[in-house]
Amino acid sequence: MDKRRYPRRVCFVYVDYAVGGRWYHDAVSNVSPGGACIRTKRKFQPGDEISLGFSLLGLRAHIQGRIAWTDPRSIGLEFISISADEKRIRDVFDFRGKDVISTEKEIVEMGKISKRTIRWEPSTDAAKYRLYWSTEGPVGYESDFVELENKTQVILPDEVPVFPKIAGNVDLGITAVSAAGNESDITIARVNLDFTIPEAPKDLRVED
Repeated sequence: MDKRRYPRRVCFVYVDYAVGGRWYHDAVSNVSPGGACIRTKRKFQPGDEISLGFSLLGLRAHIQGRIAWTDPRSIGLEFISISADEKRIRDVFDFRGKDVISTEKEIVEMGKISKRTIRWEPSTDAAKYRLYWSTEGPVGYESDFVELENKTQVILPDEVPVFPKIAGNVDLGITAVSAAGNESDITIARVNLDFTIPEAPKDLRVED
């Protein structure tokens, strides 16, 4: 007997998610308003906190939750809260109560950010790539990263929601990861990025 609180829908979409401060990139295989299943062979523990972001019901959703169960090929998530941005309105849903209701609605700033495309030459042995970054010193294997499959370019910040939205020098690194999990040397570039938005003008009016 299926004791799930909400019916699941089969899907296949790659998501970036964080557990224990480390970011990963895997595929969601099914989703419901209260949880999801991620296909992964990574070793996590039930109860670990998790955060992720992906398109849900046509909106870009930012999700906080916990790992409810694990097996050798997947993990099950229980959503705690979801915030979804649409234009300048943010709805925040809380799944810890008995009913799924909108618990908060607020106006948020949604300034336009100029995008930057990062490209690299493919590796013949790569099953996937890791894009690293550091805003405080040289980039290395201990830096923040996301995993990217079937890509040799990425658009910042849209395709990496966790990338820091700052202005200044950023060290970027890209590595190739083989199917066996072996990782290449890091190809490094220092770039100057500006993903901040200026303060909006005030007191707009029409005068005679």
